[in-house]
Amino acid sequence: IAKPSPQVAFSKCSSSYKENNSQEKLMLAMAENFRQQYALLYPDHKALLLCPVNECGVQKFVSTTLRSTLLPYSELYDWGGCASFVADYLALELLDPPFELLSSPSWVLQTQRGTCFDFSIVLCSLLLGAGYNAYCVSGYATKEMCLLDQSRQECPLLQPQIQVKEPKKPIKKYSVKPPRDLQSNFERRQEEKQQAEAEAAALKKQLDAERLQKEREHPPPDPLRGLRVHCWVLLLSGNREIPENFFIDPLTSKSYSTTNENFLGIESVWNHQNYWVNKQDCTFGCNEMTFDLGDLSKWEYVLCGQSLSIISDPKTLEEPEDEEEVQNEEMDELKVFEMPPSWVTKIDISPADMEMRYPGGMKVIEYRKAKLEKFAPYLLKDGLVTKLTTYKDLDCKIFADASVFSSNIPCHHVDHVHLYQPKKCVFFQDGTKPSFGSVWADLCLVNKRVGTFCFRNMSKSVYCRCRHKERAPQKARKKASSELVNLFVQETEELQKKQLWYQKNYLTMSNEDEDDYLAYCSDAMFRIHVLKMRLIRHKERAPQKYLALEEKLKRHPRLASHLL
Repeated sequence: IAKPSPQVAFSKCSSSYKENNSQEKLMLAMAENFRQQYALLYPDHKALLLCPVNECGVQKFVSTTLRSTLLPYSELYDWGGCASFVADYLALELLDPPFELLSSPSWVLQTQRGTCFDFSIVLCSLLLGAGYNAYCVSGYATKEMCLLDQSRQECPLLQPQIQVKEPKKPIKKYSVKPPRDLQSNFERRQEEKQQAEAEAAALKKQLDAERLQKEREHPPPDPLRGLRVHCWVLLLSGNREIPENFFIDPLTSKSYSTTNENFLGIESVWNHQNYWVNKQDCTFGCNEMTFDLGDLSKWEYVLCGQSLSIISDPKTLEEPEDEEEVQNEEMDELKVFEMPPSWVTKIDISPADMEMRYPGGMKVIEYRKAKLEKFAPYLLKDGLVTKLTTYKDLDCKIFADASVFSSNIPCHHVDHVHLYQPKKCVFFQDGTKPSFGSVWADLCLVNKRVGTFCFRNMSKSVYCRCRHKERAPQKARKKASSELVNLFVQETEELQKKQLWYQKNYLTMSNEDEDDYLAYCSDAMFRIHVLKMRLIRHKERAPQKYLALEEKLKRHPRLASHLL
């Protein structure tokens, strides 16, 4: 959770941040008219978030705060990468109490902190730029989701991985038969029956213990349940091959079904084109809600325009009977008011910020009986990027073990697991020498701790110009003729060995083995052909290049006198 945001430098802000043009003023007037009508028709509903102030204290319509942006990073081309980046890059400011302040995405990325609404605005802007049908959702959620409390969730790194069973290999036709099993089938069945009963009893005992543990760990009832304001992102199906609608929590980058129990209600949704108010009953959460924004009986729009036909469910739209009638209707259609363009300046993230990833280069996440620490690459001297510490109690006070994951070192990945093994340490001090208090104990601990670390020379790419003073070469050096010859001979020998092996074992081979052999021969012949062509080309071009280099050196004013 972040500290309060720094003050805004008004002199450096664009004019669009500090004032509204005529189109934006008209949009604000229409939004105020819509708010008054909504308050008159639905007096029991909460006030809508329509025109919050920005960081400069100027009212802006929420849809104009979105700035569709596609950044030149492959990680941000899909929704998972965008959500993970936003959750890692920003620090949370709690809505305590809720306030109507919606900063621009550029300012949020600059300060690396914001509320859940700021998280959603940044994520929705990136998703719209990547081609997704994304919307910001204003509603209500559970206490754990609003406060970013993951202390009751299991750490993703500790979840057991599903092991895929390898299929049994078919018995070859001419293979040796296994020896006959002389064990009694009756005894085997009895042993299996006893083992199954023991496993069932152990499983039942384990389930009962887990149920009791969950009952003890169950959080107390929240007195503000259903009243905690939260903002998240909705992705509708259709664009980018999204099969079904789902929610994205920008604080954790996790995806949820639209019927998830953590989401208790929705007030409104919006994108860069329009704003919709929910008219459906959310007494039982979002289980029975539909997200066909073109259905006027369930959603109320602010602007009537072409965006309504774009977002409507294709199943609910009727096909036109005649193209001429549609053209006549379009000609007779009155000119509607369109959403003003975004007042936000261009969103830009430098490569250095992308690499730093976390606020200050590190982020700490507390899970159930675990603490996960993430570090930016090259931030620590030992190449540490992830540290997972597990505990034996829910308060995370009794240490269990720690797992360390490193990168950018010669072995490229190192895992260390430090188990908790308490040892008694006795410090002795010579009474005849002057005393330095507890300095000796501290020095002993420091030396022991430093000795456990092994600082390595981290590997750095030669094309990373920010970490190398010399300019990285634009073209890699070509391999010498001897290397090409060695590769050619090696590939040829391996192919010959494979052919001899096939001649000895082709009678006992299965169809799969024959297919693997043919595929290997095809790949090997292709590699040999490529190496042969490269060797021929090297022999043809090498003399010409050597002559050109010799002439260039002879023409050099400083070297000519030494080479003649």
